Amino acid sequence: QLQLQSGNANASESTMVSSSIQQLGAINSRTFDKEVQEDARRFEFDGSASAAFSFISPFPRDLRAYAEADSQLTLLVKRQGEVPATVMLGMACGEDCGGRVNISEALAAMPDDQWQPLAVNLSCLQQQGLKLGQVFQVLSVQSSGKLTLSLADARISPLADKQHTVVACQ
Repeated sequence: QLQLQSGNANASESTMVSSSIQQLGAINSRTFDKEVQEDARRFEFDGSASAAFSFISPFPRDLRAYAEADSQLTLLVKRQGEVPATVMLGMACGEDCGGRVNISEALAAMPDDQWQPLAVNLSCLQQQGLKLGQVFQVLSVQSSGKLTLSLADARISPLADKQHTVVACQ
């Protein structure tokens, strides 16, 4: 399930995405056609508050087999315009359980308005506290700055080839 979140820790709101176009506070989401009808989604962060989108599961997912395969979270993304200093990509296994990396440098280095692969090693997220045996939030992207980011594919796969931009652990 796709969830939108907007606001800071003291006044945050969230909602499940239930239509092709949806807005919540500082973020809006819209489907569009990349290869086939509605196979991609554009997220626009307006910069007025912290906002995020997350793919969540109501039940924990056991992803430990992916760690044994030395896998990565890989995305096919397209950014349009400037990139704020902080864009956090992460996975979570509950309150105070997860890992996040700042992908802003990798996004800024990508050509504007072109689809590009991006990858984060699961081991990097594990080093920050992600427990792969109980993942509730499979993918989350958060920013307080203005950002337009499109996503066409997200998966966990064995180490990517050299065509992927791999985000360094921090």
